[in-house]
Amino acid sequence: GAAARLRELGLAPSLVPLVSTADGLAAAICHLGLAAGGRRLRVVCSRVDEALLRGKEAEEEALVAALLAAGADADAVDACAIRPLLASGHELSLLREGGLDAVCVGSAEEANALAAALEAAEGAVSNGALPYGTRLVAAGAAAREGCAAAGLQVDVESRAEAEEAAALAKAVADALVERRLVW
Repeated sequence: GAAARLRELGLAPSLVPLVSTADGLAAAICHLGLAAGGRRLRVVCSRVDEALLRGKEAEEEALVAALLAAGADADAVDACAIRPLLASGHELSLLREGGLDAVCVGSAEEANALAAALEAAEGAVSNGALPYGTRLVAAGAAAREGCAAAGLQVDVESRAEAEEAAALAKAVADALVERRLVW
């Protein structure tokens, strides 16, 4: 889980609950008295498009609610967002302006759509690479092949398929460890 991944990165978690759920973490924090007396606690979250992963936000909200009930001054802080890139023109603008660390492509169709959108944006791709050092992540071999056919340079190939949002998010996090990612 998360504690093992932190250890792999050379970080030592201060608290690892016996039960790896939001309720288990809340219980451990409260049992140790870490939520008492208005103590300031922030729950670091990743926002995932509802179509990709359901229920994750509810767990984060339950954790914050439990910490508030125990007397903490708690809130949730978004560290990253996982959603379809071309959901709106806003995401494409972020990419063109260097506001994204990674873009994930889950199929050959998505690779073609991304390449077409970038081509229409004029100069957004140089030698198949995304602008401003943005990493291109291919979710599986089919996505990698689609990117290659569309003339896009893949920086990270995940063995996870696009439907496996948690495994895909881990691959993206692993690729961005040395960058600005807080998970």
